[in-house]
Amino acid sequence: MPILSVIVPIYNTAKYLKKCVTSIQQQSFTDIEILLIDDGSTDDSAIICNELQENDSRIHYVHQKNAGEIATRSTGVFVAKGEYVAFVDSDDYLDEDYYEKAMNIELKYNADMFDCGFYLNEKIKITPAIEVGLYSTTPQIDYVRQNFLQYHKENKSGIMRSNVTKIFKRKILIDVLERYNRYNKRIDYGADNIISCMYLLCCKSVYISDICGYRYVNHQGSASHRFHGNYLQTIADYYSILNEEFSKNKDSKYLLSQLESDILKNFIVLAPKFMGFSIDNQIQRYFCPFKNYFSKKIALYGAGSVGIDYYKDMLSVGITPEIWVDKNHEKIDLPFSIVSPNQLNTTEFDFLIIAVLYEFTATEIKKELIKLGVPSEKILWKNPIEL
Repeated sequence: MPILSVIVPIYNTAKYLKKCVTSIQQQSFTDIEILLIDDGSTDDSAIICNELQENDSRIHYVHQKNAGEIATRSTGVFVAKGEYVAFVDSDDYLDEDYYEKAMNIELKYNADMFDCGFYLNEKIKITPAIEVGLYSTTPQIDYVRQNFLQYHKENKSGIMRSNVTKIFKRKILIDVLERYNRYNKRIDYGADNIISCMYLLCCKSVYISDICGYRYVNHQGSASHRFHGNYLQTIADYYSILNEEFSKNKDSKYLLSQLESDILKNFIVLAPKFMGFSIDNQIQRYFCPFKNYFSKKIALYGAGSVGIDYYKDMLSVGITPEIWVDKNHEKIDLPFSIVSPNQLNTTEFDFLIIAVLYEFTATEIKKELIKLGVPSEKILWKNPIEL
């Protein structure tokens, strides 16, 4: 009997699937089973899953009619045999020693939940804000619950929101999923966070780690980029379920306060984007920390969410950048003129503002810009001011 069941929910991710599953097969921790749960894919995912299953006895493939994210995860949990359960999204992949490191900690401390960090797009390391260690006394668990959605009222999560950074105990998870299923709601965005929240309420111990062996691949097909036509109903259902669950808990005051902030900052602000509104009508989330430079000639680097919001900042005071560049300019579909960074040497500017969220990304961009001949003293970056 395997000790760890690794569940891979699948929906039309044939392009990424083999890399994902191969990274699980190659784990240095080998006491696992791999459950491929196909939620009615219409691409070649089924073909790939069958091939993988034929060549590895640890792999079990299940195909079901399309039922949504949590229904797919539930299928995997209910057929799993391991004492512990982990999830891997089918377009992501793992470092070879990820489960060895995670399970060594879990087996040592026997925590009801293990949570750790991940890498975003290869190089950006994101870890839980709550301090590393075992939380097993009542005051310690209260501390985790009071800070897990919003750490010390800052705009960051105390633990990771997703299921994929966690190792769960299957028996507890089954109880949580059965309780969730009684709500009879299909939520296609943020549902895994509901499960994480409900599960945490059942925990008597939690281990927070800063290891990062999970590689999250953010691409145009990811949930964070997809159109969600029923998004307003999703927000209402998300709030309704967690409001009911949190209200029953002795820490309801702290939990409900975190929930309200979470809804405002991570759902309401994104509603126009996920409902397909035009750029002009999307809520501004990031604000430029260099507005005092706007009287100068400004070049702008980055045309993602941060770059678009900085552009709005500039428009609000009646200016536009001298040039707006992004190395992926050919893939960007926006009603603005965005060109290659190679064109910077054809434009006169006083300062170049890098419009990205993470310092690591900004550092890499700065190195590229210096190679292109942009003087270091002209290049500006700070953490964006978040709504």
